[in-house]
Amino acid sequence: MNISNDNIIFKNFSYYFIFIPILIFLVGLKDNSIWLDYYVYVDYFNQASASSFNEIIFSLKDPFFLIINKFFSGFGFNVFVFFCAASTLYLKFSAFAKSTHNIIALLFLYCSLYLFLHDYIQIRIALALALALYAIYSVRSSIIKYIFLFSSVLVHLSIFPLVITYLFSIKKITKLSIFLYVIFNLCFIYYIKIFGGERVESYIDSDVYNYFNFFALLPMLQLFFLIYVSLKFKSKVFSFEYFSTLMGVVLYYSLYQLPAVSTRFFEMFSIIFIIYLSNLYKRDYFFLIIYFSYLFVCFYNLLIKPGAILNQKFNFFLNFF
Repeated sequence: MNISNDNIIFKNFSYYFIFIPILIFLVGLKDNSIWLDYYVYVDYFNQASASSFNEIIFSLKDPFFLIINKFFSGFGFNVFVFFCAASTLYLKFSAFAKSTHNIIALLFLYCSLYLFLHDYIQIRIALALALALYAIYSVRSSIIKYIFLFSSVLVHLSIFPLVITYLFSIKKITKLSIFLYVIFNLCFIYYIKIFGGERVESYIDSDVYNYFNFFALLPMLQLFFLIYVSLKFKSKVFSFEYFSTLMGVVLYYSLYQLPAVSTRFFEMFSIIFIIYLSNLYKRDYFFLIIYFSYLFVCFYNLLIKPGAILNQKFNFFLNFF
């Protein structure tokens, strides 16, 4: 066996059997003072435990996620949470390995904010994203791909626009398809403005979702990125990653009247953006500036910003110096 093959095997072993398991223990064994959504998921677990499979299926409210809860009702809530962390991270990081030419750059972006935001706190959207990303980047069989995509929607309904964006992007881009996609987005935004608030009532009390910031840095960086990509690549920009980033920015600003909803959608689509950015950041200095700016803002939002996810833990650590 040659050296290059040995290196590949070592890197794969390190990635799947050392790096990912460390992250699984990091996010699977939770501190409830950090896990802001703890009581939300305890309610889900108790609801699933007290319901029959028929009641769960016909409730039409994230039935696949409740079914998974139901299966673990005999093992306890903590076992269920750890299972979610393990399955989510293996699916998601397997997809990451296939989605980019610069996996290290992508991992830095993801771990700078989204690992804790999604896999530690928002475990339902994390699982839905993992299923969707695995289908999009890792699965070759069309049937299995659609099963995973459909399952992701049954875990968290808000993943639906991302799935639609993917299905739109893999078809031949025509004026008609763009028109239909725009119409879908307008209808979806209108629907969310009328009915969407009900699905995020449990999050609205959180300070981070109480107001809308038109000048938030992460959406603005993505907007600058999109403008530059459009000017640089012109007609070659049409890809799943491009349309997903665009959709995330559009939803963020168009749903400003529902800050909790707009922020959640933007955070979800941002996972596709960081994949996109990791593939382009070496192309020229502008992409490099966007990359490091985005990385800095993510770390700031995670550690330093008042009300940040790990702000108290970070300040506790600094007290030792």
